[in-house]
Amino acid sequence: MNTIAPQSTSSGQVATHIPQPESRIAQPEPRIPHLASRIPHRASLALAIVLALCNLPMLYGSIWMDGVFYPQAIAAGEWWRVLTHAFVHVSPYHLFIDGIAVFFLLRELARQSGRHRALLFGASLAGSLLASIWFAPAIAERGLCGLSGIAHGLMAATCLLGCLDRFRPKVDRHIYLCLLIATASKVLIECVTGSAFFSASHLGNVGTPVVVCHAGGFLGGLMASIALTSARKTKEGSYSGLADCPPNTCQK
Repeated sequence: MNTIAPQSTSSGQVATHIPQPESRIAQPEPRIPHLASRIPHRASLALAIVLALCNLPMLYGSIWMDGVFYPQAIAAGEWWRVLTHAFVHVSPYHLFIDGIAVFFLLRELARQSGRHRALLFGASLAGSLLASIWFAPAIAERGLCGLSGIAHGLMAATCLLGCLDRFRPKVDRHIYLCLLIATASKVLIECVTGSAFFSASHLGNVGTPVVVCHAGGFLGGLMASIALTSARKTKEGSYSGLADCPPNTCQK
């Protein structure tokens, strides 16, 4: 322990110097980056592996036809096509544009739990497939493949949940709302006209787009996100309409 020596003043009195506490400015704690920004998300990594496996025949200039959805093949017992058709693509360009969209949307949904992301993905897949079966009989001859329907469903979920996220700035919520309206308008116009947006401006082969697949995926993702939001509101102490965890918290 240090001692404090007394000091004499001009009047003969002894004054004791009492040190004042140093003024300090509180330094902000270092921010730990979100887990999803440091390592590839497990869902994205799993998706990349599945896409690579389902599109290996592209290395030889062909398509994995045994993975494409054909109603008659399903009736014959080839049930795996219900799942694999979404991951099969007709060209590297088709794989690139679909894959980039889904990877980006999964990143936007990183605050959702893995179970909820799986639900949104599955609902989008189911909606796009059912819409194609009911309203696009041509798939019996041409087949159905690709992630575009699921991408539309994940887009609907991302936008709706973003609108309801009270942790986001108000301007961000308005942007999500505008994107949701724009996507809904896109799929509606596609269904009315029967042709996909920008179908003539693609830089590679994307096959023949099934526009009702986009609408079905959109509705599937939208309904699943509404169900998640309604279920979350019934739980006491839930954070918001979007997140299973508050912002800047690492996700397992």
